[in-house]
Amino acid sequence: MFFRMFLDCLYLICHSNRPVVAVVEGNVSGGGVGLVAACDLVLATENVVFMRLSQEYETIKGFLIVERLADELGLEQLEHAMARVQKKFGDETVDSAFNVSLKVGIPKAKLQKLMFSDHFIEHEMNMKNLGGFMRFLNCPIHGSHQYVNKELGTSMETSQLFCKRFCRAHAQSMFEKFIPFPVAVTQPMRMATDGKCEFRIKIAPTSISPTNEKYVPLVVSWNVTLKCNLKCAHCYINAAETELADELSTDAAKMLIHQITEVSRPLLILSGGEPLMRDDIYEIIRYGADRGLRMGMGSNGMLIDDEATKKLEDAGMGTVAISLDSSIAEHHDDFRGVKGCWQYAVDAITKGLRMDLFDTPIRVSTVDPGLVETEFSLVRFHGDKERAAQTYQGYKPLEGRDIAEAVVWVASRPEHVQVAEVIVLPTAQAGVGLLDKRV
Repeated sequence: MFFRMFLDCLYLICHSNRPVVAVVEGNVSGGGVGLVAACDLVLATENVVFMRLSQEYETIKGFLIVERLADELGLEQLEHAMARVQKKFGDETVDSAFNVSLKVGIPKAKLQKLMFSDHFIEHEMNMKNLGGFMRFLNCPIHGSHQYVNKELGTSMETSQLFCKRFCRAHAQSMFEKFIPFPVAVTQPMRMATDGKCEFRIKIAPTSISPTNEKYVPLVVSWNVTLKCNLKCAHCYINAAETELADELSTDAAKMLIHQITEVSRPLLILSGGEPLMRDDIYEIIRYGADRGLRMGMGSNGMLIDDEATKKLEDAGMGTVAISLDSSIAEHHDDFRGVKGCWQYAVDAITKGLRMDLFDTPIRVSTVDPGLVETEFSLVRFHGDKERAAQTYQGYKPLEGRDIAEAVVWVASRPEHVQVAEVIVLPTAQAGVGLLDKRV
C-alpha cells in the first residue's frame, strides 16, 4: 500500500496524466428457516504477526522511496505532490487496514481496541459541544522512521512530511469510518516535532453556523415523498400510490439541503413514502454528498435491484436501512400490505451486502430453502401443534441438517469461488405453493 502511494507521488511529480468468509443468508419460500450466517475466515496468530510485519516492511520501503525523491526533487516539490494524493492515501490505507483485519479474522468492533493498544491512545469526547481529542503517545510509523534514520542516516524532515500530510489524512479517513457523521480533524501536535500526536475532532462541523450553539442536529430524517408502493398498516404519513401536487421540486430540495448545511453537517436520512419513487432521488443524494453530508436512506427494498444498488453507491449514498418485520414472509407481507414484498426486502439486503463486500475476503451467498420441518410452524400458527404438524403431512419435508449441509458446502468452496444462490427444495416441492401432498 505504501509503495503504491509513493509511486503515485512520483507519477504526479513527473506530471503524469494518470488519475490520481462467506456470509450465507437463507430466506423463506413456503415454510421458512430464517436467516443463517456462517463465516469461513479462520483467526490464526501467525497471520496477525505476518500482516503486521508486512505493514512495517511496506512502511520502511516507503520511507526509503520518499527519501530518494526528496534528494532528487527537493522537499518543496515532494510536499506539493504528497498534498495532491493525501486524501487518496488516507482512504486506501484505512481500507487496507480493514481488509487486513478481515483476512486475519479481527471483527471491526475489536479493531478499535487493537489500535488503542498499539498507539497508547488517550482520548476524550465532549458530547455537549460535539468535540474532543485523541492523543497518540506511540506511533509505529514514526518508530520505523527513527529506525531507518539511525541505521541508514535518513533525514527526519521526511518524517515530518509524513506526519503533516499522510498521517493526518489516514486519521481523517479512520475517524470517518468509525464515526457515522461528518467530522473535521485538526492536528495541533505531531509526533515528529512534539513527541506525541494529537488530533482534535469536531462532529458535524460547519463554518457558517455560530460556534457557541449548545445543540446542533446530528441526524435529520426527511420524508422526500409521500408516494409509496406498499400499504403498511402502521404508516404515519398516509402515503399513497401517487405523489402530492405540492411536494418539493428538485431545486427546492437542493435549497433545503443548503439550509441544513448552514446549521450543521448531520446524517441526512431520506425517507418517505418510498424515496426511490422520486425521479430525481439520485440527483438529490449527489447534491447532499457533494456538500459534505453523510447520506442515508430508509427504503422498503422493492426497487433496489443491481442497477439501483450501483446508482446509489455512485451518487454518494452512505447507508441504506431496509425494513424487515419478520423472519416469516407471510407476517411481513401482511404487515406491509403487499404479497411478496418480504422477498424483495431480503434480496435488496443481499445485493447491498454483496456490493459492499465484493473487494474483501467475505463472500455473500443466498440459501433459499423450501419447506423445512422446524419450530417456525408453531410460531406461525401461534402454538397450535395440530395445525403445525399438518404442514408436514403427506410428503417428506427437508430437515435442518439438509440446510446446514448446504451452508457448509457453500462456505467450504475455494477462496476464488462465490456461490451467489442455492435453492434447496424437498422432492415433493416445485416452488412456493407447488407441493405434491399425498395424504
